[in-house]
Amino acid sequence: MTTTPLRKLAAIMFTDIAGYTKAMSADEESALKTLRKKRSILRPLISDCNGTFVKEIGDGTLSYFPSAIDAATCAVKLQQATYDDDDMNLRIGVHVGDIVFDEEDVFGDGVNVAARLKSMAPVGGVCVSKSVFEELLNKKKIDGIPLGLQQLKGVGRLIDVFALKAENLNHPDPKEYEEHKVEPHPDDEVPSVVVLPLKNKGKEDDAFYADGITADLSRAGKIRVASMDDIETADAVSLSSTKEFGDAERFGRAHSTIGEAYYNHGNFDKSIKHLEKAIAIQKDSETENNELLLVANTYLFLSYKKTGEVFDSRELQILIGKTKNIEFNLNFRIFELLEDKSYLEAAYKQVQEKADALEDSKKFLKYPIPNKIVEAWESIEK
Repeated sequence: MTTTPLRKLAAIMFTDIAGYTKAMSADEESALKTLRKKRSILRPLISDCNGTFVKEIGDGTLSYFPSAIDAATCAVKLQQATYDDDDMNLRIGVHVGDIVFDEEDVFGDGVNVAARLKSMAPVGGVCVSKSVFEELLNKKKIDGIPLGLQQLKGVGRLIDVFALKAENLNHPDPKEYEEHKVEPHPDDEVPSVVVLPLKNKGKEDDAFYADGITADLSRAGKIRVASMDDIETADAVSLSSTKEFGDAERFGRAHSTIGEAYYNHGNFDKSIKHLEKAIAIQKDSETENNELLLVANTYLFLSYKKTGEVFDSRELQILIGKTKNIEFNLNFRIFELLEDKSYLEAAYKQVQEKADALEDSKKFLKYPIPNKIVEAWESIEK
């Protein structure tokens, strides 16, 4: 008999010691002394703030609290207690979200977000999500510095991030967080949505249902809906004006997205045309987006490979070195392109982490890309 995992909403706190691995290799005894000191300060603070200590992960710790105020208070007090210790170098992330209990361990989306916020935090500082910060608005001794909507690795949505501001807390420079910051769209901007026409899989007499739904989508208010057929007949001139998209990066991203769509539908000649355009635009722009370039180059080289054209894998390797945020889908595409097991392994681990965080992991593993990653990994392992 299987039992349903216990889930609850909680405030999760992740901590670690920046540069601990390097400190460990330089002076193991001193590094272990620092870890023991952190433990002796942190454990009582967690208890005083109504929290529950879950586990240590190397130099890091995971704990959860009944409220955002409890977790943030614990985080601030920990940084203040270690402010004068030059060896401590703590980073802390706090988020409110769902956690799933598995015996004495916890998992879930809330844990993943808190871990990423910890990685963003400056040494001696605390980064929190908007859900945490809103609970602190009435706390007189704690303020915040907005760092904007951020793309966090392994998190499938944007997170509004704040750095806490209090006495004896290190405060980050918001300019250092611009690279992964995403500006919200203005209220009067008309979004563009690309959908595939619905196909009828039932009786021929029922085809009008699919046609009717597609037609309703096409008339959905101010939202522009384009089918794959519309993309294939897109006027190149309409994509050639950067004014329409506002800046070169958005213009390049439009070409890149269409290029990916063509690749996924097997039209490699048109995929090459748009992806080459996306890369050229991005390289001509004042600020290069390495992640966008990596995606565009990966799909471009995959299209080259399908058509038998020669490509320079060194370009991709250089971009990989510059890019820190690679999702499992892209890891898998890089594996397909370079046939490098390390990228498939990274993709497989991310798929497993995401599946483990879901209540119905089997359903997730049946989706096309996760399923392809698992099958490819199993074929290699055999």
